[in-house]
Amino acid sequence: MRKTIIIGFVVMLSLVLVYGFSDAKVTGVCSNCHTMHLSQGGTTDTFEGVTVAGPINALIKATSATNPCVACHAGAAGATDSATGAPQVDGTNGLAGGTFNTTTADTPAKVHNVSVLRTADSTFTATTLSPPGFTASAPLPPAGLTTGPSTWTISTNQLTCAGTYGCHGKRDTTNPIKAIQGAHHGNTNIDNTSTAGTVATSYRFLYGIKGAEVAGWQETDNAHNGYYGTDTQGESYQTISYLCSECHGNFHWHIALGGTTEVGGTSPWLRHPTDIALAASTGGIFTTDYGTLGFAYNLETPVAFESPVTTTTTFTTADARVMCLSCHRAHGSAYTDILRFNYADIKAGQAITTGCNRCHQRQR
Repeated sequence: MRKTIIIGFVVMLSLVLVYGFSDAKVTGVCSNCHTMHLSQGGTTDTFEGVTVAGPINALIKATSATNPCVACHAGAAGATDSATGAPQVDGTNGLAGGTFNTTTADTPAKVHNVSVLRTADSTFTATTLSPPGFTASAPLPPAGLTTGPSTWTISTNQLTCAGTYGCHGKRDTTNPIKAIQGAHHGNTNIDNTSTAGTVATSYRFLYGIKGAEVAGWQETDNAHNGYYGTDTQGESYQTISYLCSECHGNFHWHIALGGTTEVGGTSPWLRHPTDIALAASTGGIFTTDYGTLGFAYNLETPVAFESPVTTTTTFTTADARVMCLSCHRAHGSAYTDILRFNYADIKAGQAITTGCNRCHQRQR
């Protein structure tokens, strides 16, 4: 009995060590993730009891050759897998990026429709439409940094987790494993001082993007991702909002950053600006919540920073920058347009302090 207990403990410990619970660097037993010949005990190898679909690039044990990412990141119901600690992007609990899991009839408008996990949004696949706000003419970053696809026909190319038509890894390949190759073994929980020169040293494997990663993947007001934002043109190619602009460029590239006329350069804006400093004046178009002496970080309307932090609850506005994720989540949410709040509930002149009105105090 004692021997059985010890063996069981060792097995569970090895599973936990696959990911650990502090960062995304994989440690532990190699065979938990890899299969050398797709064979074990005279039969095809399995992953979590299911026959693997391989052979798959990098000798990965996965049940989908099309999108092997889901093997580790979409199998459990909670925010993280209880055995490996891997974040579950199709779970039911609170990852900072949200979840692809929604049961409402309005699903296509509430998630990024990643292949394998979700069917394509018929609003766009019925024609040759590109993602909303897509532009092939957004300013290109300096050599060595990332850019989005030059063209995109959604009826042909559905969104993927990684690669050319995805968010994670490099954009020079449509193969999701090749796009993030080496990242899981090289992650070091980078902060904003990193050069983000590799996928492993980029924020959340978003190639070229800076940021500070909180230990784990869930969030509280005092333990959250440190998003990077700047209104300095030469440095704006590594912000979290620039990542979004790789596919939604007309929603981001304002004139002040050398971009298009779609957004404008100053107030009155044509589209909502990003990578713009929050006004410190309580009489301005922005805030008192984000006020002159500082403000409490709030998960409903988070902000990016020139020097990202993950644990401080109150900061001065001199460092704060509005970003795409101030209003939206990355994966999906309970609200239309992947918003963090119900846009239809935000009203002017009725003392509502949430959503848009958290920043736009003058409209309360």
